[in-house]
Amino acid sequence: MIYSYYGDKDDLYAAALREAYIQIRAGESELQLENKTPEAAIRALISFTLNHFQSKPWFISMLNTENLRRGSTIARIEDVSEIQSKLLQQLEKILERGQQEGLFRTDIDPVDLYITIASLCYFPISNAHTLRVVFNKPVDEADWLNQRCRDAEEMIIRFLRPEPDSATTRGDRR
Repeated sequence: MIYSYYGDKDDLYAAALREAYIQIRAGESELQLENKTPEAAIRALISFTLNHFQSKPWFISMLNTENLRRGSTIARIEDVSEIQSKLLQQLEKILERGQQEGLFRTDIDPVDLYITIASLCYFPISNAHTLRVVFNKPVDEADWLNQRCRDAEEMIIRFLRPEPDSATTRGDRR
């Protein structure tokens, strides 16, 4: 009966994947990043992203599955770029405000920044089982994850800051 709404299992999976992206973007919108200082907005986004991945293990599973499928399903979702666009617009505005205030470098691409944020948040969650065994660390415990979140926030904020008395573009950095 469900296939009468979605066609087949691939279409059902595509609809579920699309909804998963809509949910994470909706959660980001609720953060009201535009009402925060640039640094606070970046920290809030990082915290939300890690917590979203941690609290929704099915989302991590879907991302893992989709990557095993080489992105074949997400490529069929016609409005996937539109779904992502609001976050990217928000990030661009945050970066611009941070740059105008002298807090952030001027050579940061919002897409690259989000990929870096997602990477720092995704890896410890998606690899928790193997990391726990290999490194004998409590990688799925709240205290450990909270510290990783703070570490990710600090890494990103330091990455965004211009170096004093030096060029602010990556091409000029040595």
